Amino acid sequence: MNEYVFELKDVSIAAGSDTLQINNSDSVFGAIPSSMLWIDSYRPRFVQSVDNTARTVTLTANWDGADVINKPATIAPFPSLGQQQNAVDAVNSVKSSAQTLLDRFLSLESTYRDYLADRFFTLASLIENNLHYQTYQEMIAAPNPSVSNVMAFVWNDPIVANNGLYGFDGSNWEWSVFNPAVKDDIENLGIEYQSQNASGLAFAIVDENGLRTWLESDIKGKPTSHAIEKIKLVSDFYTGSEVFDFFESEGWENIDSSLESIAYSVVDENGLRTWIESDLSGNPTTNSIDKIKQTGEFLDSSEIIENISSQTGSESFNSSISGVAFALVDESGRRTWLEADLNGDPTSQSVNRMAAALGLANKWESGPNFVAWGDSLTAGTGGNGTPYTQHLQSLLNSVGSSASVTNRGVGGEDSVTITARTNANPFLCEVDNAQIPATGRVNITLMPINGVIPAPLKQGPSSYAATLNGVAGVFGRTITNSIYQYWFERDTDGDAVECIGEYPLYLTSSYAHQEDIAIIWMGQNGPTNARTVNDARAVAAYLSPPQSRYLVLSKPGGNSYQDADDAVFFAEFGRRFIPVRQLLSRYGLQWAGLTATQADLDDMATGAVPASLRYDAIHLNTPGYQCVAKIIFERLTELGWL
Repeated sequence: MNEYVFELKDVSIAAGSDTLQINNSDSVFGAIPSSMLWIDSYRPRFVQSVDNTARTVTLTANWDGADVINKPATIAPFPSLGQQQNAVDAVNSVKSSAQTLLDRFLSLESTYRDYLADRFFTLASLIENNLHYQTYQEMIAAPNPSVSNVMAFVWNDPIVANNGLYGFDGSNWEWSVFNPAVKDDIENLGIEYQSQNASGLAFAIVDENGLRTWLESDIKGKPTSHAIEKIKLVSDFYTGSEVFDFFESEGWENIDSSLESIAYSVVDENGLRTWIESDLSGNPTTNSIDKIKQTGEFLDSSEIIENISSQTGSESFNSSISGVAFALVDESGRRTWLEADLNGDPTSQSVNRMAAALGLANKWESGPNFVAWGDSLTAGTGGNGTPYTQHLQSLLNSVGSSASVTNRGVGGEDSVTITARTNANPFLCEVDNAQIPATGRVNITLMPINGVIPAPLKQGPSSYAATLNGVAGVFGRTITNSIYQYWFERDTDGDAVECIGEYPLYLTSSYAHQEDIAIIWMGQNGPTNARTVNDARAVAAYLSPPQSRYLVLSKPGGNSYQDADDAVFFAEFGRRFIPVRQLLSRYGLQWAGLTATQADLDDMATGAVPASLRYDAIHLNTPGYQCVAKIIFERLTELGWL
């Protein structure tokens, strides 16, 4: 760095403008025309002129990026020919090193080819000496091999479980536990084919395709590890330590047909009761609950099962219920707690009734209300006063939903600031004079949250009700010469409170949304894609119900170059992630019933949101926000959250 390099802490420039505004007292006196300007991750631009009095920098071309608000920037001279030559030499050096590595790799090619050929020859020899049968009965009917340790494949038996690899032990054919997968997509489905030779399995209820569900018992009448894993996929019965580690205890008993209050009980081949049974109200019996208690410590409290007999809620079974593969009903046709969805997992009714019987938190799943966290896109900039949340509310009302949608969007905020507002990663404060005084206001300094300083209260509200180090009060700011000063003022007088160090500041209003279904839309204002993913994960984890529900939306700005960013979100959140830009680019005009203009076609060719759905380079217009609401509504319907 030299005297012609300028580090600017706070600048702004609008999309399409050639004038950059310096928002503080940073000087650009002496800046050289044709210097280069860097802002965040945007490509550098060239400086045409500077005006230190007006605190502006004029660029050689209009800014073609998104609106920049309160961001740092750097101005530096264009490198000399010597500096450019040094850079070229460095690139050539890297190229030479890469060529050396490539040459070394190619020299190993023949050795690697020989290695593969040798392994293939060995495998082919093994297969050549084995036996092959189309059906299991064909193998049994064939003469036994004259020696033991012979392998055989059954490859096309109509009974799926009979197919696979067998070994001859000298007198009998034994099915091998080292069989290959039956279907390539087993891992995607989360289910597996039932095997008559599964070790320790007394029985399993399967669907019409022979696929195991979560309803099965081991030879001691307890849930199998497969059943427990299925339950774990849809629940969090523990409060801090792993609880599914204790499946050794006994707990079976002879079935007594004279037992009252039992609608039915699934028993093993010896007539012993398992954990799968239902009382006359369709709820788990005391025996079921006892067996579940024996296999885990579901709560830290000493007593976890109370008033089981009062847990009711059976309902008439409706064969048209969406997403239910089967349900066991009582003699009156009412659904019990024993049912599975299309993937073989417990249905939401099963989970909720188990939670009630186990005495877990009253709120098992997020909802029914919604909260929308975000920046100006959530606040609705460009939407003619109607953000997407209002359009979503109308769609919910149209299907008879009583759920409400609360908008918590504030313009200009990055993901760090938004996450702090949710209380997931709260604001961290240093208090002037290291104490909250007995009365009145005290200035505070916001500290970095994992390396990034949040910037709240620049748009939207000028203060929030908050709690700092156990003291209730108001968190606000004053602005002097574009400099923000944050402060905290306690609600009521009291003793001074010592605050040596950094203390979290929690917003009071955010607590009310911990049980809501969260719609998280942030990252357009930075700081980075990776940080936005981490912040979205933190907001989702902060939701209080064990079965939390949330959606994460991508930023709409940019083009297909941002597909890689979306891929990172999808890898983290799966179907809970909505790639807004990609969907609006491909289908938005059709959803909105609009005819594409040439500008729209040009945008769509690059993967950008069509101009007819945008207010500016970043923000959407009314049809655009209506499309966002439609996408969210359809995803909520798909996930079964309405």
